[in-house]
Amino acid sequence: LLSLAAVTPPELRDLLARATLIYHDGHRPLHAVAPLLVLSASPRPYGRAAVQVGAARIGLEASTSSPEEVRARGEWPLAAATIGRAAPALVLLGWEHDAANAFAAASPSPCLGVEGASGCTVGALADLLALERRGPLAGQRLTIVGDASPRALDLATGLASLGGSISFVHP
Repeated sequence: LLSLAAVTPPELRDLLARATLIYHDGHRPLHAVAPLLVLSASPRPYGRAAVQVGAARIGLEASTSSPEEVRARGEWPLAAATIGRAAPALVLLGWEHDAANAFAAASPSPCLGVEGASGCTVGALADLLALERRGPLAGQRLTIVGDASPRALDLATGLASLGGSISFVHP
C-alpha cells in the first residue's frame, strides 16, 4: 500500500508534480487492458464516486464492488491472489488497516488504500496540492483541529517531510 510515510521527499515531490500535470490536463490519458477494481468496504457513495471520476479523468475505467461483495470474497489472501491477477490495479476503499495490509501483501497487482484506517494517500496529496497553491510547502504552517484522522496524519506526514510544520489541537 502506498503510504506518504514510506515515500522519500523527492518521491513525494514527483507525485505532486504528476498530480499537478493531471489537474491541468497536461498529461496523456492512461490505458489499461482491464478496469481498475475498486473494492469498497465503505457504505459511503462519495468515495466510490470520487475514485470513478478520478479514474475517468485520467483515461481509466473503474469497476466498483459494494461492501457486501467485498465481504463475500472470503479469505483475503486467496481473494487478493485471484482478483489481483485480473486487474491492473486495485483501490481498497474504506478498509481496516490489517485487512488492507494483508490483501495488498497477497495481491500481485498494486493496491492503493483510500479513506481507510490506514489513511488516505490520495486525499492527502490533494490537500498538499491545495496548500501548494498558496506557496511553497517548505515553511508553511498547518494546524489540524480536532481528532487526528488517518487522512490528517497522512497530510501532516507529507507536509512535514517537505519542510512544513504541523500543530495538532484537540479539546
